[in-house]
Amino acid sequence: MRGNHGGLSRVLRPLADFSETGQCMNDDRSGKAPGGKVPGSGDADFVSLDARLKAARQREETQTAPPASDGADANYRAGNRVLADLVGGITGGLFLGWVIDQFAG
Repeated sequence: MRGNHGGLSRVLRPLADFSETGQCMNDDRSGKAPGGKVPGSGDADFVSLDARLKAARQREETQTAPPASDGADANYRAGNRVLADLVGGITGGLFLGWVIDQFAG
């Protein structure tokens, strides 16, 4: 039973986030990053990160962009429409013929 301290560690873990002033570390409203730097102040790290993010977004846009259409899609849709009309017309004609034969026949 000595190694079973799971419940106690869950209770004490949030207490470790408090500083000497009694405030939680998440309550810091100074607007500074953890290193004491203000984000967006022109720091080289932030500038290079911003440039890398922009480059990654541009690469992602070019990779996920739809391919250029060469008109095959429009022809494919037209072919499917003709096929549906032919199959639907024949099927509908067979059904109507059967119904007329049942009543007239």
